[in-house]
Amino acid sequence: MTHDLEQELRRALRPVDASPECTARLLTGLAIAPGTSTALRRPWWRPLALAASVVLASGLGVLFYQQQQRERAHTQLLEALTITSRSLDRAYRAVRWHGSDAGEHGG
Repeated sequence: MTHDLEQELRRALRPVDASPECTARLLTGLAIAPGTSTALRRPWWRPLALAASVVLASGLGVLFYQQQQRERAHTQLLEALTITSRSLDRAYRAVRWHGSDAGEHGG
């Protein structure tokens, strides 16, 4: 029983070459002439997709670089403000100390 089923499947699924008429109809339906080079069959949108990918990658690179620059500038600004704050604090203490010193010495 299993052997008969296998034989029937082999007969039904054996490879069969397509007729030349079928091949011609298929190629006509696909609008590809026999012998046409692969360059002509290449999709037109691939170069555009590649160009768009390059532009997108470049744009993202620029945005990433600008973000790094902003973060670096922010860090430098905070450092400068900290140094300025310390300097002003020292100057304020020096003025207060000299002011209190002048008051004690008859000023």
